[in-house]
Amino acid sequence: MRSHHKILFGLIMAVMLISPVAKVPVDYFDFSIMPLKGHIVYAEYPEFTWQSWFDGSYQKNYEKYLEDHIGLRNFIVRIHNQMDFSLYRKCQNKGIIVGKEDYLYQMDYIDAYLGKTFIGYDAIIEKCDKIKAVQEELKKLDVELLIVMAPGKASMFPEYIPERYLNDSTGISNNTAYLACFQEHGINHIDFNTLFREMKDTYRYPLYHKCGIHWNVYGAYYALDSIVNYMEAAKGIDMADMSYEGIEMSFKPRATDYDVGNALNIFSRIPDRAMPYPYGYKYITVGKDKPNLMVIADSYYWTIYNLHNSKRLWNEQDFRYYNMQLFSPDQPDKELKEISVQEMQKFDFIMIVYTEQNVDVLANNFFEKAYAVLFESIRLEEIKASIRNDEQWLTKIEAKAERKGISVEEMIDRDALWLLMKELENQSSNTNNE
Repeated sequence: MRSHHKILFGLIMAVMLISPVAKVPVDYFDFSIMPLKGHIVYAEYPEFTWQSWFDGSYQKNYEKYLEDHIGLRNFIVRIHNQMDFSLYRKCQNKGIIVGKEDYLYQMDYIDAYLGKTFIGYDAIIEKCDKIKAVQEELKKLDVELLIVMAPGKASMFPEYIPERYLNDSTGISNNTAYLACFQEHGINHIDFNTLFREMKDTYRYPLYHKCGIHWNVYGAYYALDSIVNYMEAAKGIDMADMSYEGIEMSFKPRATDYDVGNALNIFSRIPDRAMPYPYGYKYITVGKDKPNLMVIADSYYWTIYNLHNSKRLWNEQDFRYYNMQLFSPDQPDKELKEISVQEMQKFDFIMIVYTEQNVDVLANNFFEKAYAVLFESIRLEEIKASIRNDEQWLTKIEAKAERKGISVEEMIDRDALWLLMKELENQSSNTNNE
């Protein structure tokens, strides 16, 4: 072992000595070195000012710039990372945990699985009350709500998590509590977290790569097929028939199957079982129903979204990434619109797809906004109806409309909206005073 240490140390020192001058031949001969993977922010060239010179910040920033842009830097980083991983099973990325048999995890997933991010029963019950109310109001608009609980790497493979982390379990996770609450409230959902765990030892194909944090391509295809079956039953429709010609088993990971492994930034690839990759995707759409779909989802939906030709299932698909960025296949420049009754009513299905790591912020305020606009809309219509049914009130509205030179309906809309805003202000004031 000591001889290995000496060899590696000597190699690293040799590279470090030649690297300052290596920038010239690297640039001159256009020799490319694979960039580092993951979220890496390189220091920019600092702007010189006399103030920054005398307070020392210029020198400090310039030193950081040199470190980040030195010749063969990426190569040096990979040597260092490879040595730590090969000799000690250590990872320089603090967010990545190397588990037993080289299963890789992100710490956030382990924390969520152990319940360390648990937001409490009261918060979850309050959220489910809103979700149920939104689900019922959307149903009146002929819009189906569906929550998809995607699997999580930590709950999928807890047996490979290092023992030192398992002692910190609180006994309850957001995922477990939400699923129980969904059952009690009658909230539409598909629980892939439990389903995939039950399948992992008996199903003919693996559903995860040991070095990936997301379901593999086949796992995403299986989930999409299940979602389509659910939608057909929910609305009594006949969507496109999905199939594929065959499965190619490959030891070379594709798509997001090696995403955590890439973030290690080492030279070697950690081996795992061959992964299943469907090929020859077929979607028979002739004479089939193509619903409009709004999706609010985290990164787990990307694998589904990018399945070959899967977009043919939908007439329109709006993918709201964390409810902050909009991705629409046919309209790449489409803007993310604020949630409104009119916007939601355009869709046949509104689907939420979140994994256990992100369930503490389920749908990123979508339900809160949807609840507000749906029930404000209902209250607004109630106020309008009250105006129309009260002769004296309606007479005053008609006179006001004539003075302003607008229609009676527009005046009713204006007054009803003004009264609603006053109600909401009073409610907010009362809440703040409690």
